[in-house]
Amino acid sequence: MRLMGRLERKSRDGVKTKTGSTNAKEYVWRVRDGEFDSSDQRRNLVAVMSVDMLGRLVPVLVLPVLARRLGAEGFGRLAFVNVTVAFLAMAASWGLYSFSVRELSQAAEGDRSRVIGETLIIRGVLSSVAFVALFLAAPTFQGRQPSRAF
Repeated sequence: MRLMGRLERKSRDGVKTKTGSTNAKEYVWRVRDGEFDSSDQRRNLVAVMSVDMLGRLVPVLVLPVLARRLGAEGFGRLAFVNVTVAFLAMAASWGLYSFSVRELSQAAEGDRSRVIGETLIIRGVLSSVAFVALFLAAPTFQGRQPSRAF
């Protein structure tokens, strides 16, 4: 694992050297040596944990209310729309996150904005294609009754 950025690396013998990136073991040495402020780490940890807890708690509170308000048929339609949007979002992302992370890590300082711009353009084109596919497929779903399998 490599951590990006221009960092001063502190070796075990205490000699500081400039480096373009550092690996995870050297990062751990810097944390152990007290080069990072522990209050910043605690604040960041609390922020990340709070966002994670809210992300898990909101659906637990909202979904029962939606199910009761919409009824079985309305909630089924909502679930169908959610699944359709998830598939289209998956098609629109097309692995761009992994690709862009790899390209950004290999790009020089001046080329990073170009890589980000190209990634955003590709994502916009794929999202537009997914939207057009949804727009063209929407009439096929109108007026259909749910099947009674049970």
